[in-house]
Amino acid sequence: MNNQIFKVDILLTQIENINENLIFYSDRDSGIILTHSMTVLQCVTRLCSFFVKSDANRGRTDLMDLCVKIESFSWAYLVSFVPKIRHNARNALTQVVKMYRLSSTEKLVELIDKAMKLSWKQKTKYVVLSSVAKEGNSDLILSACPDLTKSLMKNVQDPTIENLCSDLYEIMMTRF
Repeated sequence: MNNQIFKVDILLTQIENINENLIFYSDRDSGIILTHSMTVLQCVTRLCSFFVKSDANRGRTDLMDLCVKIESFSWAYLVSFVPKIRHNARNALTQVVKMYRLSSTEKLVELIDKAMKLSWKQKTKYVVLSSVAKEGNSDLILSACPDLTKSLMKNVQDPTIENLCSDLYEIMMTRF
């Protein structure tokens, strides 16, 4: 048990260092950001594994603070022009959603509300809502947006977001 907590502390330090580097490099070098995004994804995946295995980790406020930082990383890079960075950001967000689901419904609701404030024309909205829905939180999405189906049907006509619309619709129908 103490060994797991120690490993979590090491992961926290690694991710903190990566976040500082990402802020420094910003969008100047996509190669560096890609490398950091892969490292963030690996760390957050291991962190989520420890989080799921041990109830002792769930009460730690530093983990929730870190989840918020990883969520911010994901929001920033979900729209990257580099597909692999977008992919890593999406997967990191999915891991954060898993941890929120186990410990903080309030954080999930905040994440959904943040996504709902975006325009239906923004791809990020669909990516975030899909990540939340994949983890079995369709009911929270529907309570935040009762007319979701109508909005999806309206926006599926737009060729720039039609695949994201249909993916979200499919996830909502299969997970609810």
